[in-house]
Amino acid sequence: MKEQKEKKVTIFRKSLCGFSENPQSTPCKIHEINTEIEQHKEQDFVNLMIDIIVSMTLKQLYEEGD
Repeated sequence: MKEQKEKKVTIFRKSLCGFSENPQSTPCKIHEINTEIEQHKEQDFVNLMIDIIVSMTLKQLYEEGD
């Protein structure tokens, strides 16, 4: 009998082993992944807003300094 290799998927440093083989845990894991993706999106958005505010502030200070 051939040995089955366990499917392994990695998303945001989280490993999902046997993702397609265990349908009972699939909705839970999908929810966890979606939550983590949303957190990453929110963090990226916050970082972008901080970069924009800092850039505008530095530009304003530079222009006032002339």
